[in-house]
Amino acid sequence: MNHSPRQLELVQEVRRLRSVSVEALAERFGVTLQTVRREVVALAQHDRGAATGEIARDAGAVDAAADHQHVARRRRRGSGG
Repeated sequence: MNHSPRQLELVQEVRRLRSVSVEALAERFGVTLQTVRREVVALAQHDRGAATGEIARDAGAVDAAADHQHVARRRRRGSGG
């Protein structure tokens, strides 16, 4: 799968921030929430286990995969992300 320049930037932004809301990504890239969600789903499915991307989605947020389990656990406990 070839990634668009925006998708590559999206992955870089998620890696940099480690966890970011879908809303923040939509604002950052000037696109709709639906566009971000669609791209995140495609990237998360394609990059599962691959070296290029490593993102995961969780309840309105996008996490760097290495941080995903830790952040998801904190969100479930109600202590933020």
